[in-house]
Amino acid sequence: MEGVAVVGLGAMGLAMARTLADAGFAVTGYDISAEQREAFAPSVASLGDLASTHTVVLSLPDDAAVVAVVDELMDRLERGAVIVDTSTIGAETARRMQADAASQGVGYVDAPVSGGPAGAASGTLLMMIGGADRDVDIATSAARTATSTSPCQS
Repeated sequence: MEGVAVVGLGAMGLAMARTLADAGFAVTGYDISAEQREAFAPSVASLGDLASTHTVVLSLPDDAAVVAVVDELMDRLERGAVIVDTSTIGAETARRMQADAASQGVGYVDAPVSGGPAGAASGTLLMMIGGADRDVDIATSAARTATSTSPCQS
């Protein structure tokens, strides 16, 4: 099965990572907190270690964290990779991240979720996916495992 990275191993991200791993995805976790990295194996200590990952799921606390992570990933991800951002962020930030990613040949899908940690653990989150058709198609493969999906036109 394909490899997926989950960046942000808090209550939501950790539950999503475990749900994806239980479904057979090869999941690698990353969090700035060593304690959170220890909660999920395998995890890496640096975003740079995710450079060859094709699908990166973000579950971060705010706009500033998303901007910092996407900026760092842009220097590392291969063209054609897709970032699936499940964080709750502003629309302007999401549009800017999508434009920045596109300029580097990386896809960015805005995919906020509803359902809380229990939904993430049970694979029943509602994910509202918006982005370019190609990127939505790639993101939907992993999303169908962890969520109920509703593709949205952007």
